[in-house]
Amino acid sequence: MNIFTKHPSSVGETYLGHMATASKMGFLFLASSVFQFVHAVFPFIHPPFGTDVKSLSNVVIKRALKIEKKQRGKNS
Repeated sequence: MNIFTKHPSSVGETYLGHMATASKMGFLFLASSVFQFVHAVFPFIHPPFGTDVKSLSNVVIKRALKIEKKQRGKNS
């Protein structure tokens, strides 16, 4: 198995699908970091929806559950 497809395959994705998902999550975390630094200096400016810690946690949990569900289906 190719080193570029081994991990995406293990989570039930194609290489391009995994690239899209990882890029989306990376962008969310990058945006969140910027907004958290702005919030640290200016506490009256709240991070926009989707970049606060609770929203990011939900994204990660949903993603993990989706992978777990795919893996259970694959092992059945």
